[in-house]
Formats: sequence, structure tokens, C-alpha cells
Amino acid sequence: MPELPILDLVDGFDREWWFLSNFAFSPLLWEGVWYATAEAAFAAGKTVDPALRLWISQVVPPREAKRRGRQLALRPQWDTSHRYAVMRQVLRAKFTDPGLRTRLINTGAALLVESNTWCDTQWGSCVCQRHRATPGHNHLGRMLMALRDALTAVP
Repeated sequence: MPELPILDLVDGFDREWWFLSNFAFSPLLWEGVWYATAEAAFAAGKTVDPALRLWISQVVPPREAKRRGRQLALRPQWDTSHRYAVMRQVLRAKFTDPGLRTRLINTGAALLVESNTWCDTQWGSCVCQRHRATPGHNHLGRMLMALRDALTAVP
């Protein structure tokens, strides 16, 4: 197997790093339902209503799944803890795919930053004029790095 180049930083989940994005087409099974993208599964996680989860699962475009998720009454404690737990579960489900898992592991020890220009300072780090001086929380990048570490720790 050829040696992979050492990577220090993945700055944005586009082009060759698109697979890291929650908008990337990557069918996954989460809590007994198939979703076309991690974004759709995450949007469905905002509710505990099985019918509403199914309604979200039936769309393929991640932007539409996100839009549907914004229409839901949020489950209790969504803003304080559940959204992080759901995202971790969804990412674990997404990266059960052997190809995606290998690609994530192959990022090595690189810092994964979900850089964006749409003012998402919670899950990523926005580089727009307004947010450029204040780095975002990059929770998505941090969760991906934690998952990568867990996957590489398994023999």
C-alpha cells in the first residue's frame, strides 16, 4: 500500500473532502430508518415522532431535509444536549460504511475544520467578513476527529 502524505489541516468539507460533509450523499441506517444523508438523519433526530422521522427520510436533497427539520417542534433538551448526542450517533452510523470509514481514518491526525461562509459558528467555523475574527466552535469537525480517533484505536 502506498504511503499517504502527511496532512495537517482539512479546511472545509468540499471537493475531495466532501465526504465529510453532512450534505454528502451517504446512505445510512439510524434508529431503524434509512436516510440519504447525515443531514437528513440529524434533522429527523430533532423529533421523537416516528411519522415525522419517516417524512424527513423520504427526501433525498439534504437542503430539503434540513428545511423539514426546521419545521419541527424540537424534542426536549435539544438545544442543551440532545443535538450533540444525535450528531455523534449519526456520524457513527454514517462511517460504518467501509469506504467512508477508510477515508476518515486516512485523514490521519489532520485538524478537521468545517469552514463555511454561511455563518455556522456552532457546527463549523465561518470565514465570512462578520465572523472571520471569531473562530467557530467547529463541533462537527471535533466530532469527526473524535470518531476518527476511536476508529483507529480499534484493532
